[in-house]
Amino acid sequence: MPAGRRTLSHIVLAVSLAALTVRSAEAQLPSAQLGSIFPPGSNPGKTIEVTIAGEDLDDVATLRFSHPGITAKQKMAEPGPFDKGPVPTLNQFELTIAGNVPFGVYDVRVIGKYGISNPRAFTVGDLPEAVETESNNKRDEATEIKMPVVLNGQADRATDVDWFKFTATAGQRLLIDCRARRIDSRMDPIVAVFDSVGRELDSNRDSHHGDPLLDFTAPAAGQYFIKVNDALYRGNDGKLFYFYRLAVGVLPHIDFIFPPAGIPGSNGPFTIFGRNLPGGQPAGLTVNGKPLQKLSVQFPIPSGAAAQTLSLNSRIDPELAGLDGTQYQIEGTQSFSNPAIIGIATAGVVIEKEPNSVPEQAQKVTVPCELAGQFYPLRDDDWVAFDAQAGDVYSIEIISQRMGADTDPSFLIQQVTKDGEGKEQVRQIATVDDAPIPDAGAAFDIRSDDPFYRFVAPADATYRILIRDSYSAFRTDPRNVYRLSIRKEQPDFRLAAAPCTHSGGLFLRKGGSKSIQVVACRRDSFDGEITVSAAGLPAGVTCPPAIIGPTQNSVMLVLTAADNAAPATGLIQIVGKSKVGNGEVTRTARAGTLIWPLARRSNSQQVQVSGESRLSRDIAVSISETEAAPVLLTAGEKQVWETSRGGILKIPYSVVRRNKFKGNVVMIARHLPANIQARNVTINGNTTKGEYELRLRSNTPVGTYTFYFDAFAQNVSYARNPEAAKVAAERKKEFDKINSTAATAAKTALQAKQAADKKSTDTANGAKAAGNAKAATDKTAGAAATALKAATDKAARAKAAAVAKPDDKSLSAASTAAAKAMADAATKAKTANDAVVAAQKKLDEANAAAKAATDTKQKADKANEEAAARAKSAAEEKRKIDKRATDTANAAKPANRNVFFPSTTVTLKVTPAPITMPAKVPPAVVKQGEKVEIPVNITRLYKYPGQVNLRIVLPSGVGGLSIPNASIPQNKTSSKIVITAAANATPGKHELTVRATLNINGQNLTVDQSVLLTVQKVEPKK
Repeated sequence: MPAGRRTLSHIVLAVSLAALTVRSAEAQLPSAQLGSIFPPGSNPGKTIEVTIAGEDLDDVATLRFSHPGITAKQKMAEPGPFDKGPVPTLNQFELTIAGNVPFGVYDVRVIGKYGISNPRAFTVGDLPEAVETESNNKRDEATEIKMPVVLNGQADRATDVDWFKFTATAGQRLLIDCRARRIDSRMDPIVAVFDSVGRELDSNRDSHHGDPLLDFTAPAAGQYFIKVNDALYRGNDGKLFYFYRLAVGVLPHIDFIFPPAGIPGSNGPFTIFGRNLPGGQPAGLTVNGKPLQKLSVQFPIPSGAAAQTLSLNSRIDPELAGLDGTQYQIEGTQSFSNPAIIGIATAGVVIEKEPNSVPEQAQKVTVPCELAGQFYPLRDDDWVAFDAQAGDVYSIEIISQRMGADTDPSFLIQQVTKDGEGKEQVRQIATVDDAPIPDAGAAFDIRSDDPFYRFVAPADATYRILIRDSYSAFRTDPRNVYRLSIRKEQPDFRLAAAPCTHSGGLFLRKGGSKSIQVVACRRDSFDGEITVSAAGLPAGVTCPPAIIGPTQNSVMLVLTAADNAAPATGLIQIVGKSKVGNGEVTRTARAGTLIWPLARRSNSQQVQVSGESRLSRDIAVSISETEAAPVLLTAGEKQVWETSRGGILKIPYSVVRRNKFKGNVVMIARHLPANIQARNVTINGNTTKGEYELRLRSNTPVGTYTFYFDAFAQNVSYARNPEAAKVAAERKKEFDKINSTAATAAKTALQAKQAADKKSTDTANGAKAAGNAKAATDKTAGAAATALKAATDKAARAKAAAVAKPDDKSLSAASTAAAKAMADAATKAKTANDAVVAAQKKLDEANAAAKAATDTKQKADKANEEAAARAKSAAEEKRKIDKRATDTANAAKPANRNVFFPSTTVTLKVTPAPITMPAKVPPAVVKQGEKVEIPVNITRLYKYPGQVNLRIVLPSGVGGLSIPNASIPQNKTSSKIVITAAANATPGKHELTVRATLNINGQNLTVDQSVLLTVQKVEPKK
């Protein structure tokens, strides 16, 4: 499989679970799993809003970054009508990046009820940032961008396509770099460029570490379009796992550096090959038809402890974990380039020289050295030759695929001599393809396609090596560089450590256990025992040291939390120690992480586990505040269990069951050395203690090893987040009252409104009647006033007439009558006016009452509207709160789950045999024709009682010795072997082998002891 696309490490756990139904990782107990953070990057000095997604993110209120200059606080929403204050916005945070945070990729984790999560990549970039906005699913909806820019986008749903448009000048060389796999996204993007009329001009997928890198030169000035979509048209569907960062601009890019490694402490010249390099010159090379530039630089290579690191500001896959290296970036006109790795050479660097494609052209080098070459051009074969003397030992290794090249290298070693006529004689020594690295047994898989071979020169001769790449027969790519290291053995090791959990996080429940896989990258046939331990553990957490045995490259460290361990979160460090040569070396493990969850799938008699991993910046652990583990399996009683090959050990174990769990527990031994008979054991629900039997074979490898039991508990009753259910139930109870009060208030307000409406109507009718009454009195008063005026006028005329004719009694009487009529009219007018005043008063009072009623009605209407709205809002909120209460209550209902967990570790020491013989014994002397007795003493171990048979093995060419076999009886510790030398016995000093054979538990074993016998020559008598 091409480099950069090895996204799954498949590990088979040989678990006999024929009677069990094994569920996937979802059956595990909750543990916080961060799937994404979006947008996945920003600039120094900026504050942005981000959204997280994942699994088991209950009560997440904290984001923790690997750089202290990046901080986040939970986003708070304005309080609603029923909230007492601002409320947290679920899974949304305000993130601030300090201005002094260096550009780079950092890790972010979340912390919640279910512990600290796995890390996710977050980029602090040097280009302007933008976030993709929908709808941009069609070319005519394309979002216009201004270069240079980084667009943070996502495939919102299945079949989602994102379009962008930009304007370029003629001949402008742009790079469109889409980061997805490199930032922990599940998206497999394809990027294409179109012209203004919709013709596709170029496209790319999987060009750079599994991500697209499109090198586009605008053929003419104008507008162009970019299309981004997942290769399988997958999308988030609410999970936000399919995201990307699309960088567009005149961006610098490093394709490769040559030579690909430098000597520690050197500052030698390197040539950068890439695109848009500042000051770069044409390199005369192309990649997929795109021309490369080159640039010569000086770059210091670290030395000492710094040379034993692997510093790369980008994703590092597990197969690189054993390398040492540093990074190099170049600053372009618009941004920094991608980081490229430069290896730490183990010997002087020699540059490959062509022609060397046939044996006769083999490039002669002086070893030790490191040859820097390329699998280029098409069908390139490289030959190199060196001289070695018989017995010389060299480590021969190719480093290529681990440096990021898309290669599968191999090599052939030949011995070249000449016969007496000077004719070349060629003998094939070895053909090597891939290093013999065993599967580590979990998701962090360090295996690669690079080959390694321990070469022992069989004779003084010239040796030739053919170096080739299995892919070079059908493709040509100058980026496929390699390092051929031919070095004196330098036994050493590097370590990588990663949590071995389904979520990628280390979340310990009280009284529970979790494991960390520690992988040893052994160098130059180093086979020593490595003792690994954890430092910086939180209080209440224990982790006994573990030993990676001489035949293994992996071990599990098991962390166990005490029953009363306090809640805590912290970073830990894994350290390994071993004896290398005459001294002890210490190596700090490189941290690793699972990117996507382990999935356990049943398949007949076994469970298969798969996952995708990378190196991370640290390892974090957390302890639960409230939850206790349902079961804990302890084994070995914290002692070293020792026996010999062929021995039988019975390892005690005990099970602690909690939370009313009474079921069976299956235990399967893991990380045992080879050739040990171990069976799977089911611990019945009514059993808490037992013994696990190990039967060692005669070929079990000798050494000290740490193993553990992978345990499986079926039908564990578990209530998920009952605290949340309790809070939701209390909130429901509280809100039921709020809702009831709101409903009552709405009913009361409606009644008040109805009463106000009636009163408003009644007072309006009263005002109308008063108006009508006043109009009638006004009419009466008007008539009275008219009558009064007429009477007054008549009285005035009558009076005038009477005055004129005082003696006319009729006129006087008429005047008197007119005056009386006027007085009567005045009285009527006054009465009518009084009636008008009274009617006006009544009208004013009626109008005032009507106005008051109208005001009351308006207030009642408003109060009713507000109360109704509040009641409606309360009813809607109640439905949500009721649903949350129901959902959390349902989730908190005890349900059966299948739970995988590790036991505590057990240390096993395997010795060669149940007896030992002295390392040195006194030499024996015998004369020809005489006898000598050789005493044989043994020390019995492990109460071994059996008979031990003895015989002597003579070296080649020794004769004349008669040596009957002997034995050491049961429970005895000594015997003797009688040697009779014939008169013609071969004289001289001879190293004999005393071979002891025995049988233990049906296994035959042999123990050898050397003894020096001197046969003295006896001259014949004359």
